[in-house]
Amino acid sequence: MLDEAPLAEGFWRALHGQQSWDDAVRDLSRRFDGRFGEVAVAGPRGEIDHIRIHNVSQIGLADVLSHGVYSPVTNPRIGAAVTAPVGGVVADADFLMGRDPATIELYRKFLIPTGASEVMIAKLPARLPSGFAVFTVSRPQSRGAASRDERAALAALLPGIGGAVEMAARFGTMETDALVAAMARDDTATLALGLSRRPVALSAAAEEMLARGRHLVRRHHRIHAASRHSDMVLARALDDVLTGCALHRGVRRVVLRPADEDGPPLVAVLSPVPARGGGVLSAASVLMTIQGRPLGDDHAAALRDGFDMTRAETAVVMGLAAGLDLQTIARDRGVSYETIRAQLRAAMAKTATSRQSELVALVSALFR
Repeated sequence: MLDEAPLAEGFWRALHGQQSWDDAVRDLSRRFDGRFGEVAVAGPRGEIDHIRIHNVSQIGLADVLSHGVYSPVTNPRIGAAVTAPVGGVVADADFLMGRDPATIELYRKFLIPTGASEVMIAKLPARLPSGFAVFTVSRPQSRGAASRDERAALAALLPGIGGAVEMAARFGTMETDALVAAMARDDTATLALGLSRRPVALSAAAEEMLARGRHLVRRHHRIHAASRHSDMVLARALDDVLTGCALHRGVRRVVLRPADEDGPPLVAVLSPVPARGGGVLSAASVLMTIQGRPLGDDHAAALRDGFDMTRAETAVVMGLAAGLDLQTIARDRGVSYETIRAQLRAAMAKTATSRQSELVALVSALFR
């Protein structure tokens, strides 16, 4: 049987900021020969709000998200975590019911190749305001399924670990609520979203925007853009922000078109909620703010403020909107054609457009 004191103490040290959560998760994972270890805070239906995962650099969070590891639709482990008893430990064999993991797409294409084909899922005895917390340790197939003794050893650690995670998550919820309240203004909707787009905290303006359903809607307990095209762009932007791959200082701006495509769109600003090494476990992963009124009459200033464009990028966009071609814009501004093309590419990245005509149409819609 494991000496549980040092391992549980590591989680309390993380709570008090004396070591990182990643180190606490790593130490516990290694005691069970795990390749990856993770603490996840989830909503009541398994919607993942926040994670602290050890050794993710070997596979990349972008790959984790793109393969649907945190989706209950593609990953049966999410459903197992929801139904597992508090304080219980389950393994793949318990919920796959004899099914060969290689016949499941997520296992075949991602979990088995990355050495995460065998898992122990421990539902922590942590009383959270909404949802639950789990610790998982993933091991390669060569290590084999968890033995009865290993499950018992992990279960013995859960009371100590669960207390630390519960306090950290509760403090994180309080901090998220305070952040949203501090940013709330009458004309700005503020939403704190979990990793799976579950709304963790909403300002009054955000609640009103969702009730109208013109630019944002709630589907299956997740936040979506009302327009199908805007929702696809929003999904890509959220992945960028969550995985730290976003351009422009980690902030992405997304145009939210109305559901009926009639009327001015709004601009949503997405920024990551910083994850501390130790201390609180944030209740949310992304902060979204949306100014509830269309951009102002000063079009150039509106583009700079709404999309964080430089003056040079704004001049190129305004020139295109006025019907000029890139050669003419370059000549008028006294710079090379390649410089103008580079500025155009930067403007398109910031507006999440992929074609010049799409950029012009967006600007026309914003200011009509």
